[in-house]
Amino acid sequence: MKLKVKGSILMIDFHCHLLPGLDDGAESLEEGLGIARQLREAGFTTVVATPHVMEGRVMLTPGEIEERVGDLNQALRHEGIDLNVLPGAENHIFPAMAGYLQEGSLLSVGGKGKHLLLELPAWEIPPYTEQVFFELKVAGVTPVLAHPERYPALGEAPGRLRQWLKLGVLLQIDLRSLSGHYGRQAKDWAKELAGSGLVHLLGSDAHSPSQRQHPYRDELDKLQSLVGEARFQAVTKDYPRRILLGQDLPSLTEDILRGDSSENRRKSWFRWFGKNAR
Repeated sequence: MKLKVKGSILMIDFHCHLLPGLDDGAESLEEGLGIARQLREAGFTTVVATPHVMEGRVMLTPGEIEERVGDLNQALRHEGIDLNVLPGAENHIFPAMAGYLQEGSLLSVGGKGKHLLLELPAWEIPPYTEQVFFELKVAGVTPVLAHPERYPALGEAPGRLRQWLKLGVLLQIDLRSLSGHYGRQAKDWAKELAGSGLVHLLGSDAHSPSQRQHPYRDELDKLQSLVGEARFQAVTKDYPRRILLGQDLPSLTEDILRGDSSENRRKSWFRWFGKNAR
């Protein structure tokens, strides 16, 4: 499936569970359409569908995801909802990820074979994490870590996050973390990550339609005030668009070399993160 880049493209949701009946996300087509309507109303025109994929005997395949994406896009057109859904997956980390991806058993972001969205266990950092990141990079694939602000174990080891960033791992935060949906700690960490310029991508991580009126508006305003207009445009439009076209993003090292002020901000965040981890 190819990305249709349009001149009018607005924001891109990089992480969403709106495909019906595949995981713990939307339970029905109506729920999936409900999520889509709310995202479009908030200003998103493109969303990457990222159902959970876990290693095991019953493992969601790229073909199954792509088929459901096609079905949902057809339903969106029928309902007159101007939202474009692209295939992806939220892959739970396991040791053999690079091999599975190379043999076609895992779905990269947009099916481009250049970026892989993955998540860690909720309460621990597996000992093989760095090896998986390294093997993916050797294979020419950039890991994108889903919602780092929601991993308590990462707060106890901020040096590991620094190591991952130097390796070229990209960070995607959940939009609702900024409003405290996942607790005070995730809110504080999301704000510090975003304000430090360490976030490249944004996701609604929506699993069902919100009960709020005009969802995501307040969080988008918070993000814009935290990062400024230029960075907001990069995180919500430019960076995800480039990834969906199979292009690389500037590495953290290149950003640091552009000026000392950004490096000092990042260093202050790592000090803050370690201090406030518990």
